[in-house]
Amino acid sequence: KKEKYDTYGSSGFHQQYSQEDIFRNFDFGGTFKDMGMGGGDDIFSRLFGGGFGRGGRGGFRGGPQKGTDLEMETDISFRDAAQGAEKLVAFRRNGKREELKVKIPAGVDNGSKIRIAGKGGQGEGGGAQGDLYLIIRVLPDPVFTRDGGDLLVERVIPFSAACLGTSLDVPTLEGDKRIKVAAGIQPGTKIRLKGCGLKPLGSNYKGDLYVKISVHIPENLNGEQKKLVEELAKKGL
Repeated sequence: KKEKYDTYGSSGFHQQYSQEDIFRNFDFGGTFKDMGMGGGDDIFSRLFGGGFGRGGRGGFRGGPQKGTDLEMETDISFRDAAQGAEKLVAFRRNGKREELKVKIPAGVDNGSKIRIAGKGGQGEGGGAQGDLYLIIRVLPDPVFTRDGGDLLVERVIPFSAACLGTSLDVPTLEGDKRIKVAAGIQPGTKIRLKGCGLKPLGSNYKGDLYVKISVHIPENLNGEQKKLVEELAKKGL
């Protein structure tokens, strides 16, 4: 072959001999052993993860795989979100219906996720089961509006109370509290009750509660009321 290579050159040589002809009698195994790298099968196993053998096409062996994580939404009341609760949830897993009591931590908000380990899809190859994630949806409350850890309630007082001042009961998460409304308060004024809000999940602080004051202006006055208002108007009120 060397003589033909010298005679015909590189192009002529490759026209007569394929790569298989060139390496047909070459002992790869012996060469690798002489280099201290083991046999041919051994070196290919090292390079390609043990998936190659004599006459084999090769491939990678998969290990244990964790099951798929599942997600589901669940509705809770505003007070349960603020104060925490236990809730029975039903879900389907691996084709079967299951029920589970879940502890809802205080301070969760819309979009909060609660992880329940091992309640997801079945693992493969001995892998662990996936997890179940509950996505919280907090239902609107007729009394409270939430902004982080702060709460807002609205109270309507009559025009006379706005002028003269008054006292009124306002709701909090721990029950009603009586507050004073100063004389001459303006519509839209907010009265702050420190520490009467809630503690957001994962936070160390507790928010405040704000009472927003609205003033009721009567649409219809009777004769006596109209006279009184006219007298007040004459006096510059």
